[in-house]
Amino acid sequence: MPVSRRVHLLLTALVAAPAVAIAAEPPPSLLTDDMLERYRSERSCQDGRAFVAIQAALYSEAMEAEAASFLQQADAEALRRRSSADDDRAATVAAARGCPEAARALWNRLLEDEKANAALRARAEAGLRALPPAPDDSGPTPR
Repeated sequence: MPVSRRVHLLLTALVAAPAVAIAAEPPPSLLTDDMLERYRSERSCQDGRAFVAIQAALYSEAMEAEAASFLQQADAEALRRRSSADDDRAATVAAARGCPEAARALWNRLLEDEKANAALRARAEAGLRALPPAPDDSGPTPR
């Protein structure tokens, strides 16, 4: 029994729909709650193992998003959103535990992303305003 062209197209679309939906969803975050919890309990803001693990996860996510964008893959936007959200999560934890330099670096990176979500950009700007001022690196003032 021959299948009409319309039925064939409909069946093709139904079979492809789950694959397209799966491709649009970002993979799970590489920044785990366990990493953030270990970071909260570390003595150092930037020298401990948890901080290094967080930096590695964030770097991997950023590079994956950049590669997907360069290759114009369907999930590029979802990967970029995941990367920005995780930068914000890590910055929020750093700020809450009194590590302004780490928080400042992460929020500034989020703000450098011109395509970042407006709500995340607003959170980053508010977070930066709430941090103590950055130390002045210009050296001693001449007399």
